[in-house]
Amino acid sequence: MKNLYSLLLVFFVLGSVHAQYNVTFQVDMSGQTVSPNGVHVAGNFQAAAGFPSDWTPGATSLTNSAGSIYEVTVNIPSGTYEYKFINDNDWPGVEAVPAAAQVDLGQGNDNRWMMISSDTTLPAYMFGGAAPAGMKGLTMVVDLSQQSSVSDSVSVAGSFQSPNQWTPGVDIMADLKGDSVFRYTAFFMPNTTYEWKFLNGPAWGSDESVPGGCAMNGNRFASIANDSIYGPVCFGQCASCFIPDTFNITIQVDMNGVCGFNDTVDIAGPFNGWPGTLDPATMLTDADNDGIWEITIRATAPEFTYKARYHANGNTNWEGGNNKVITFSKDTVVPVRCFNNDAYGLCPSVPAPADITFMVDVTTFPNPTDLNDVYIIGDFTQPAWQGGKVLLTPVAGMPGVFGATINDVCPGKISYKFMNTTSANVDQEEDFATLVDSSCTEPSGVGGLNRIFVRPDAQPQTLAFKWNSCEALPVGLEDHFARTDLSIYPNPFNGQTTIELNDEELFDLNMIDITGKSVHSASGISGQYTLNVPNVKAGVYYLKVTNEKGETNINKVIVQ
Repeated sequence: MKNLYSLLLVFFVLGSVHAQYNVTFQVDMSGQTVSPNGVHVAGNFQAAAGFPSDWTPGATSLTNSAGSIYEVTVNIPSGTYEYKFINDNDWPGVEAVPAAAQVDLGQGNDNRWMMISSDTTLPAYMFGGAAPAGMKGLTMVVDLSQQSSVSDSVSVAGSFQSPNQWTPGVDIMADLKGDSVFRYTAFFMPNTTYEWKFLNGPAWGSDESVPGGCAMNGNRFASIANDSIYGPVCFGQCASCFIPDTFNITIQVDMNGVCGFNDTVDIAGPFNGWPGTLDPATMLTDADNDGIWEITIRATAPEFTYKARYHANGNTNWEGGNNKVITFSKDTVVPVRCFNNDAYGLCPSVPAPADITFMVDVTTFPNPTDLNDVYIIGDFTQPAWQGGKVLLTPVAGMPGVFGATINDVCPGKISYKFMNTTSANVDQEEDFATLVDSSCTEPSGVGGLNRIFVRPDAQPQTLAFKWNSCEALPVGLEDHFARTDLSIYPNPFNGQTTIELNDEELFDLNMIDITGKSVHSASGISGQYTLNVPNVKAGVYYLKVTNEKGETNINKVIVQ
């Protein structure tokens, strides 16, 4: 019985080794004058297909199947093969294969290539091209030689895939030389941007993290006008693989602008897997108690990506904005950056806590039948965002407007959104992706936008907007901002207006937008002052006027 099993195993192995597959070659002869001797294909598959020898230019002829398409089907074993099309029955008619379709990608061997492991119909390449008619070929090349292990199914997924975009494990990449450098040729519409990612495996979870320097929406991207080559790039890097250098980088974060901070701050990023809770290994310290916390960490050049978080009352509070990316090639001390800001610099002074009234007009909500409970969420609640959501209630006399006042808001800068929770308990946050005017928002750091507001002083504020819009609601704002002891005319105005001030003392003036950003300022003015702001766009603004005693007056103005 043992001998019988051994014999069956031999038959199975032999059958596997000699498995034959049908391979159909196709070539599009559009724009070519077809030789009277016909169209042929030659390569190192010919002997295996029963022809007298390999690379015989007139042995394997293609027939016209439809329109300008010529094809032939051969039966060959699995394996890797090279070939070329010939517009004749001899070598003078051979095509000039573009570098993107060559075995050596323009570095020597200019044959086409194919890997066969099943019945295969090859694309109808343009004669002398890397893609079918109307398309261009982009050969994506990725080097996985620095990975600790390499999958048998290295793949690529992206928006170029058809019919199902972003499907991993379908478009398997080829390692022609056994050096862990893989390639795949995708077909692009000319001058159209496509995105993709390489995967060290057939499924999501094995995909690379694309550095910001070569990313769009966290993915690799390209737009081509001709057959082209992308790479070779190192897996998870922007350039070719190299032995990385490591350096000390010192990160400094100013926490003076943070309310509720209680001496525990750390950083997280790809280097430690973005943990959701405190990482004791990356905690920052403040040795001189000046509110500027720092850490020195050994990192691999050329980029280091991170965000700072502080921890209070059992909650982890991430800073807003984009991921913070440091580019370096030596030991580096990074300038001080205020927590929750993308730009470098110390934190501005924070006004005393104040009440903020939030109002939203939901009459523009895209699906009114799903409108149920309306909330305000933001980084200023404890816990932050959805965990600390505050229910808004209908505002009397204002149909479709919901509002609530949150007392003693402390941060000088807040990020927030309005949110609807449907009757099916599905959270629907505002989505600002299609906003033409995004002046009231900033990047959330996770691919979207949040509303922002910088408090100009300790006065109560009202933030009132239409759903999914930066268009402010004028109703109700006067209760908090209108003062009668300052004359402004005309108001509304177009680029210029006049302000009447007491001519016996000096004033400082600051014009701020609805996010708290200053758009015009002046110092030491008195009497009749002409406010000239021709380049300020139309919208609602506030004039903050302060006298020598520190007394402040705030009036709403409208630029038409």
